[in-house]
Amino acid sequence: MSNDKKKILLIFDFDKTIMNDDTFGYYAINMLTKEEKAELFKAPRNQNWVIGFNLTLKMIKSNGTTINEFNKVLEKIPLSKGMDELFSYIGKNKSKYEAVIMSSNYQYVIFHLLKYYKIFDIFSEIICTPSRESNSDKEDQFVYVLDNKPHNCSKCNPCNCKSKDFNEFLSSHDMSKYEKIVFVGDGWNDFCLAKELSGNDIVFARKNFVLYKKLFEENLKNSLKCKAEAWDDAKDIVKYLQSI
Repeated sequence: MSNDKKKILLIFDFDKTIMNDDTFGYYAINMLTKEEKAELFKAPRNQNWVIGFNLTLKMIKSNGTTINEFNKVLEKIPLSKGMDELFSYIGKNKSKYEAVIMSSNYQYVIFHLLKYYKIFDIFSEIICTPSRESNSDKEDQFVYVLDNKPHNCSKCNPCNCKSKDFNEFLSSHDMSKYEKIVFVGDGWNDFCLAKELSGNDIVFARKNFVLYKKLFEENLKNSLKCKAEAWDDAKDIVKYLQSI
């Protein structure tokens, strides 16, 4: 396949990257009582996030909240600055780009917000923590988050390792059809994926977030094979894509 026919593979994190906030923190803070928040946030940071997701969803339903009310709270979370322009550009140039999501968040929240913002069809694949909706009003949660496959990475949360997801993607796809990979992220677990990228690839780290601080303040970008750039507005990514 000649280079002029190859696509650029765009990999996106979800929370604090596509969305401007951490969706879990947003709805937990806005939908739980003071006592419930204290119980939730006393859990150790390295606890499997699936446990926290399900505990929060159980608390929310026990307060009499409906799934529609939960959705309305989710819909208050905005896209990050410039993401609407970036996805509009990608949508108009699908012959040049393929976009996927790799996230530790769970399917229900990601799917709902992508559909709400009318960007679901931008993505060819969404790799995330699985979930299922309740089959009955009598169940104690309206959404159940399911455990992901285990991994051996000591740096990532037990719920998810993005380098594992990335390497499984590599092994199950014909990577010769991609000219390069552009990864857009913000968090400490995105560093795990960035370390897997090649010298032809690039990672965009959201300015002043954890990934940015690791790469540009702790100078860990020198440990990567790929190039590293900062983004504050997703229009920065549009400009980069147009330049190549």
